Amino acid sequence: AGRPAAPSPGRAAQEPRAETAWPDISGMLARWVVKLDAQDQLALLPGSAGGHAWLWLSLGGALAAGLVMLGSAALAMARERWRVPAPERAWRRACLLLGKRGLMPLVGECPTELAHRVAQAQPLWALAVAALAQAYSDWRYAPPVAGTEQRVLAAARLLINRIMASERQP
Repeated sequence: AGRPAAPSPGRAAQEPRAETAWPDISGMLARWVVKLDAQDQLALLPGSAGGHAWLWLSLGGALAAGLVMLGSAALAMARERWRVPAPERAWRRACLLLGKRGLMPLVGECPTELAHRVAQAQPLWALAVAALAQAYSDWRYAPPVAGTEQRVLAAARLLINRIMASERQP
């Protein structure tokens, strides 16, 4: 009565276990990697040893390397985008659009100076670029205030829309 009960056999012991047939990958790889002597390797390279396996292996390796490079580049771009705040992205996008029209921000130029220079060159954009410069300066350099980020985004959208609208007019 003081002895513990013997464990009962589980389901694994009662039912026969089906063996899973795994493909013989090692055998396939051994033919190309491990068990090739020098003569077999020389015969494989020009494709005279029963096929163009070397071509498919090269293409597969090049495709895999290209996919890895493409994936890493996409991940790096996505990480950079996630790292930059939305108002900074909006400011950069507006400056890039201005730069394509010959009004790129100069080195050491503050947003207000850029707004004055753009207003002189393009009077139709003056109010929009002034609003963006003021909103961006408030967001970037002033103490944090609620709603500043949204003002930068709205001002950038307004400037971009004005630039695009002025291009469509005859």
